[in-house]
Amino acid sequence: MGELRFETLTMPAASMGSESPWPALQPPGKHRFPREDIAAAKEESLSHAAKKPDLADPAVRYGGMYDLPDCMPYAVQDGFNRDRQPRQFEVAVLENEHLEATFILALGGRLWSLVHKATGKRLVDPNVCFQPTHLARRGAWISGGCEWNATPGGHSPQNCDGPFVATLKTDDGEPVLRLYEWERIAEIGYQVDCWLPDGSQFLFARVRVTNPHDETIPMYWWTNIAVDLVEGRRVVAPANDALSWGYAGPASTVPIPYVGDIDVSWPMNLGGTCDFYYGIPKDQRPWIAYVDTEGQGLVHASTGRLCGRKLFAWGTGAGGRHWQDFLAPGGTPYIELQAGLTQTQYTTIAMEGGADWAWVEAFGLDPIDPSDANADPDGDGLTNLEEFEHGTDPNNADTDGEGLTDSEELEIGTDPTDPDTDGDGLNDLIDPNPLEYTPRFKTDVVLEKINGIARNDPAFENIELRKGETMTLTVYLGFHDDVD
Repeated sequence: MGELRFETLTMPAASMGSESPWPALQPPGKHRFPREDIAAAKEESLSHAAKKPDLADPAVRYGGMYDLPDCMPYAVQDGFNRDRQPRQFEVAVLENEHLEATFILALGGRLWSLVHKATGKRLVDPNVCFQPTHLARRGAWISGGCEWNATPGGHSPQNCDGPFVATLKTDDGEPVLRLYEWERIAEIGYQVDCWLPDGSQFLFARVRVTNPHDETIPMYWWTNIAVDLVEGRRVVAPANDALSWGYAGPASTVPIPYVGDIDVSWPMNLGGTCDFYYGIPKDQRPWIAYVDTEGQGLVHASTGRLCGRKLFAWGTGAGGRHWQDFLAPGGTPYIELQAGLTQTQYTTIAMEGGADWAWVEAFGLDPIDPSDANADPDGDGLTNLEEFEHGTDPNNADTDGEGLTDSEELEIGTDPTDPDTDGDGLNDLIDPNPLEYTPRFKTDVVLEKINGIARNDPAFENIELRKGETMTLTVYLGFHDDVD
């Protein structure tokens, strides 16, 4: 059976000081919540990019703190310093024979570290110290570990405060760590129930959010996971494109993994600070992984409601290195794998009054086998690697479902992900010229052909199809010179 225990962790820590006595008022016209659609977010992004920064503006001088949506009714946390002294933090530890998960309770219940015991791999990157800076809704924010964000438009106001904590047991006696809080900006309740079952290779977190109001509200949730930035590791997600933003200029949709001649799945290739919001198909289980050349590393997967996945990187340039040194003096560089309720953080999702949502997240060592690249599980003649390169489904011999296998389509030159390559309304299986647009049949000719077939078939006795009527028939029309 898994174990839950409470102990202390000592590390260098800056003082939080006093909270600001001044209310965090917003200028008129500012958005309290993110915009509700990507198009509007892009338009605002273009407008913002056209403006030159005013170096006298506190929003520029202090890292954007004063340009964030307000944090009322919370007080601003801006009294911290950089004088780090040893400090004890109370932690909760979930452990079984495979994993050890440590949560720092005073820091938003943040999952501070996750270690795979057999290999010693550190799956979640902890910070080596507690050093806030001005990046959250309330000002103070820290890097490292895995944070739970339930507040639209920024890092959680609780990220340097402790949530309520309870211990529970599952029906079969497994211990559960419950973190719960009332979020006062969005005015919603949330809880995170974490458990590590006996024999499990994965830590589980069941997240629940509730809207106790009668009216619909904009809901936001993102789970942000820090992982070590090292050579030889790449980010993998089930997507062929992503919405990318480089923290300057507009956001744009880019192919994945190659953008130009750069393979952006390798974070060491990213020179500047950037976001990649992956375009994961709706029918695909959401997941993201960070693996080495042996296919080993963190995988984060979830049930379908938590549909968004994102890569955030500070970048390997001088600016990114400076930020990471500032946030984690003496620590290692990191990137973040993030998961949310929407495709991007520019949007929220409507949550009806009285709604109660829940989803499950899993954190563990990725079981990817690199030899799988040469396997062909669907028997269509294409390896998994070739399926990935062509954007086809490695578990479905006929990705687009029109009757030709993926390898047959590649051989004749049609698109195995599109049942009608030339867009003429005939699927590639029955189209005599699937690579050349053929005008649709004349309606009268098609009706005559269908009715001619029907007249000669006893099953269609006394049935005739006329213009404006609908009938479902499975027939082969053939192709003749009089059909154009």
